[in-house]
Amino acid sequence: MGRVENNGRSWTIVWWIVGALFAIVLAGGSAWLTSIHASVSDIQTTVGQRSERLSVVEERQRSYDADLQEIRIELRTINGKLDRALRR
Repeated sequence: MGRVENNGRSWTIVWWIVGALFAIVLAGGSAWLTSIHASVSDIQTTVGQRSERLSVVEERQRSYDADLQEIRIELRTINGKLDRALRR
């Protein structure tokens, strides 16, 4: 009863082969997706580390810009004092 016959042939072996091939394809797909997931995780980790480094660099840049602005203000003050002293 469990066998399907067509013109005297048994298709049971064909269905077993189809099932085995389907299982192999699913296992291969699963392995491929696992490797892709690992690659994406590595990339996310790398991006995270670089964004942390970028944050540090941006903070230093802001600090340097603030220091540079203070130096410019001091230079203007000094230049103004020198101009007044030389005009006397």
